[in-house]
Amino acid sequence: MLLATNTNMTRRGPSLRLDVRVVVACASIFVTTLAGCEKPSTRAESVPQVTATPGGTFTTLTGLPRRLDPPYSDDDSETMVINQIFDGLVTLDKNLLPGPAIAEYWEISPDRLHYRFFLRRGVRFQNGRTVMSDDFIYSFRRILQAPEDTPSPGRDALRVIEGARDFIAGKAEELRGMRAPDPYTLEIDLEEPHHGFLSALASASTKVVPREEIERSSEEEFSKHPVGAGPFRLQSWTDKELVLARFDGYYGRAAYLDEVHFVSWDSIADPMVALDRFRSGQFDIVPVFQIQLADLKAENRFPLLQHRDPSLYFLGMNTETPPFDDPRVRKAIAHAIDREAVVKVSREALTKATGLVPPGYFGYSVDESAIKYDPAEARRLLAEAGHPDGAGIPPLTFYLAWSGEAEQEVVRQLKEIGITLRIRPVHRFLLERALVEKFAPIFEMGYAGEATDGDDFLFTLFHSTGSKNYFGYANREVETLGEQSLRMQDSRIRYNNCRRIEQLVLEDAPVIPLYHYGEVYVLQPRVRGFVMGPFGIADLPFEDVWFDQTPDTP
Repeated sequence: MLLATNTNMTRRGPSLRLDVRVVVACASIFVTTLAGCEKPSTRAESVPQVTATPGGTFTTLTGLPRRLDPPYSDDDSETMVINQIFDGLVTLDKNLLPGPAIAEYWEISPDRLHYRFFLRRGVRFQNGRTVMSDDFIYSFRRILQAPEDTPSPGRDALRVIEGARDFIAGKAEELRGMRAPDPYTLEIDLEEPHHGFLSALASASTKVVPREEIERSSEEEFSKHPVGAGPFRLQSWTDKELVLARFDGYYGRAAYLDEVHFVSWDSIADPMVALDRFRSGQFDIVPVFQIQLADLKAENRFPLLQHRDPSLYFLGMNTETPPFDDPRVRKAIAHAIDREAVVKVSREALTKATGLVPPGYFGYSVDESAIKYDPAEARRLLAEAGHPDGAGIPPLTFYLAWSGEAEQEVVRQLKEIGITLRIRPVHRFLLERALVEKFAPIFEMGYAGEATDGDDFLFTLFHSTGSKNYFGYANREVETLGEQSLRMQDSRIRYNNCRRIEQLVLEDAPVIPLYHYGEVYVLQPRVRGFVMGPFGIADLPFEDVWFDQTPDTP
């Protein structure tokens, strides 16, 4: 998903959202989730049904998606809606453990190479057709067949399926590691163990789609008129608002809300206006700036929700383009950035990044590993690279989806060592194009994950084949360590690999970590079931949200 900054309800551009990679550990001759382990909780169990009141329309302010097709769910604005329209084999519970979704239960071999999923009977797409095992084979093939210039976020996990690499390369017409022995059984064989394969199947990109809907027209048409098996269906979609309606044929507990309205942030743009409209009841939730918090706390009328994304925001550089093909220039820029000052000037809830792996991820360390602020060393490196005081480096176009105080401070700091950045704010989808086609020499990106494993985080960004390596970066030791980590169950070795990968990448400096992003939302008091998970509202199950209609509720 696009790397910029969270767009669920904020001013900034979209966050790239990493595929889920959490592992479930049980073992027997075959591991069966409902027999060999305690049954995980499901999404529908998270809200007490006895107190919920059906009905109503929930209205939120957000960035609208460009397309709604699971393999290409590449930012939060798309993921949030896709998770309502579509469903997949598994879901994640509040502890990030895989639980049943369309797959009622499954078996895993002791060597973790063979998976067998048993689908629920009677699950239906929103066109009325029953979901069957062949639909998942078709859906996974689409992920692997996505064009190289727009790879699917799900590709990194699915390419460990037996035969997937040959299938991607066009050397095989069939994906031999997937079989449907009957309409309700799906078998998947892996070429090598992947510690997070099961949880990867809970990501937005691996949701199931109906083949006939795509083949009836085109992928482009389907992405504008999506059909899934989730709790909500698309009702209408304009450039100002997207409306979802409850899907009454959903196999799980029906959603409480009649509709969910996603209103485009671009239609308002001013956070003060948004807050005024919230106070008047036009919105059920809006994001707020730090400077708005004092007034809201003094009012004491509305609940405030605070969430810190499992995210990293950083400067990225195209290492294949001068002057960034010289590591001395990249390191000079890293030494020129004072992250404390960048965070301090911002009106938003930012926290200084100390490395590449965000807090809360496996592999995170409290020790500061990022290159330290040292403008004298920055000038020395520039001179050594043949650019004393920035001589010979022309003004560089700085691509980003949002230009705030933090970004202005970065520009100011680089100006002090002789490097001029010309800010070019672009729409988040144009930023995505600039990153994919690699014509942005330097850019700001944000990576908000759906995972808690740093080795997956680092693999996707910095392996030469990683689906989100927008830097032209390659380091053989980084790749070897990353490949080892994905195969291993030993957490100690995986942790050490994460730390070493982070060290190597920071030394090469294709990116410069800046900060972690936090969000604050204000919510109408009558809203119930709106529970922020570890990944924010992009993964919120809107089917659990309802309105309290009791007389004493504001």
